Amino acid sequence: MRAHNASLKALAYVVPELAASLDANVPLGNVPFVLKDTWDVSGIPSTGGSMRHRDRRPLRSSAAYELFLR
Repeated sequence: MRAHNASLKALAYVVPELAASLDANVPLGNVPFVLKDTWDVSGIPSTGGSMRHRDRRPLRSSAAYELFLR
């Protein structure tokens, strides 16, 4: 996605270093994944599917995202 997202516009926000920062002992450790931006991740823009909220950066991560860390 890093190579083609600029032309495809498939992802609203790409955080390439996020997967690399996860603990290798968790199921998705070091595996790139996509999380719909209706699920909040602390500090990362989350539009909730609406560009009206394009500048919104949640302070807390959602339970869905936290499950990836277990």
